[in-house]
Amino acid sequence: MMVAKYFLISAYFQQIEEDVLQYSKALTDMRTTLSFFQTKDMNELLEFHKKLESILEHLTDETQVLSRFEGFPTKKLKTMRTAATLHS
Repeated sequence: MMVAKYFLISAYFQQIEEDVLQYSKALTDMRTTLSFFQTKDMNELLEFHKKLESILEHLTDETQVLSRFEGFPTKKLKTMRTAATLHS
């Protein structure tokens, strides 16, 4: 039982590392773009949000993967998600 549990945890973290490698360029670009993104146009915000989510939805564990990217603006991402949800 213990070995099976260890294997599952190990496989989980291996998948996270694979996500980091696979999406490294996209997430690095996203970190920069999101950091500097500003708009007063709600349609522009919704389009940008949609673009971000189209990448993030593929991650095994978004929090774990994004934590590997130092300086990723997670608070700004959360704020953008809230604004998009409230507007819908």
